[in-house]
Amino acid sequence: MPNYQDAAIRYARHYLNVLSAIDILYLQGGESIVPALEFFDTEWANIRLAQAWVASNVQENQAIARICSRYPDAGAYCLELRQPPQERINWLEGALNASRILNNRTAEGIHSGNLGNAYAALGDARRAIRFHEQHLMIARELRDQRGVGAALGNLVLQRDFVLLRDFMYYYE
Repeated sequence: MPNYQDAAIRYARHYLNVLSAIDILYLQGGESIVPALEFFDTEWANIRLAQAWVASNVQENQAIARICSRYPDAGAYCLELRQPPQERINWLEGALNASRILNNRTAEGIHSGNLGNAYAALGDARRAIRFHEQHLMIARELRDQRGVGAALGNLVLQRDFVLLRDFMYYYE
């Protein structure tokens, strides 16, 4: 008979798969967008609950950490539309922690870059820059040219934003 943790892992994995299926449906575009978003809205409470459980139990074992690391990316497009920015940051911080537990440098770099984007969306350019710099460092370490390009592009955007903001403040 499965124990509570086994059942919770199955629940979390199921809703990870649901979230991924919703994103796939959404990405079909056209007439699939509305049903995908309706499906997302119907399952959102269960998806949140499952992600919260894996995030709070990420230290327990590698299976939980792997699931936690995958949640923000599984539904990236729908989450971008529906998830509040601070909750997105919480999910990404959990995923970053999980990727470090797993010693998965590729996922760590991706989650760092996405955290940079999330902080940029909140207007916290300095914190965004720190996460993009982490992404850049990891991408260079892994010789990931695409990751290096993404991190550099995001850094340029954020540094230009900070320069422009500081310039505007100075000349007000």
